[in-house]
Parts: sequence; C-alpha cells; structure tokens
Amino acid sequence: SALFFPAARPLRSVRAFAALIAALVVGYLGVTIVADYVLGVSDINRWDAKYVTGAVLVRLANITDLVGGFLSTPYAPFVGLGYNAFSAITGAREDTYVHNIFIEVLCELGIPMFVLLVVLLYLTFVRGRRLFVAASPDPALRATVATLLALTAYDLLIAQKEGQVWNHFVLSMHNCLLSRLYSLQAAGIG
Repeated sequence: SALFFPAARPLRSVRAFAALIAALVVGYLGVTIVADYVLGVSDINRWDAKYVTGAVLVRLANITDLVGGFLSTPYAPFVGLGYNAFSAITGAREDTYVHNIFIEVLCELGIPMFVLLVVLLYLTFVRGRRLFVAASPDPALRATVATLLALTAYDLLIAQKEGQVWNHFVLSMHNCLLSRLYSLQAAGIG
C-alpha cells in the first residue's frame, strides 16, 4: 500500500507521507497488542516468529520435493510432471500443493507453460504501466489504475506463498482486467 500510495495521489509533502506511514505502523502495532487480548491463542500464534519460521521451512521443503522430482524426470522440462504431481511425489503429509505458483507451473506444467506465465505477467506489467501513464492526468482515473496495479502486485506476491495456479483466479482476473483496460484505452474507447 505504501509503495502504491504515491502512484495513486502525487505527494505534496514527503514529510507528511512519512508521518502517515509512521502513524500506520504505530496503529498496526496497537491493533496487534489489542488483538492479543481479543483473539484466540491459535489466531495470534499464527504470526509468532516460531510458527512463521516453521511455515517457511515447510514451504521450502515442498519446493525442494517438487523441484527434485522435476529434475529427476527426463521429460519434465517439456511437459512437466502433470497437474497436482506434488501430492503424488512429496512426503508432505498435510500439504497437497507446493504453495508457489512459479514453481508449480514450472515443475507440473513444464518450461513452455512457465515461459507463457512469465510472458503474460510481463505483458500485464507493460500494459499496466502504459495505462497508468495514460491515466495520470485525471486524478480519479490515476487513483483507480494505481489501486488495480497495487491489487495485482499483492496477488502476485500472495501467489508465491499460497494457492494453486488453478484456484488463484483473482490474480488472473486482475491481469485480464489490466490488459482489457489497456486495450480499450489504446483503441480510444476508455
């Protein structure tokens, strides 16, 4: 949010923006302290450093399992290991997917589909940037496009820690929406 706020609204004062960010951090810490008393123990423990470290290590083990299967299968670079191969080759008991879309697409669908994913994300980036430049003179449109860009960036980051390629439809929707808005703007319709 902090990175995209200056894109949505031009900064009049860097000091005021820094003060806003500081106030948000203090507010977040205050809410966290209050949440200790309001939420149940399991909700708070999820953000405990020990739990987060454990979750990161589990996801790294998932990635290692899938990449190991990918590298040991001769045909995998061309066609992948197959959809949901992770659940068949891993020793993970609770996880049924790898929790990382880039690794999932590369290993389960192969290098051609991984290249296609990278090209689609690159085109979304280029079109989103061009749409933002075109929207910059209009404050309301600029804020709208910046918000859509922020949501798309957030979805892309979240997709690297949770979700599968087939059920992470919000990222695909935002990519399609940005490209469609760019196409309409380029055609002079939007």
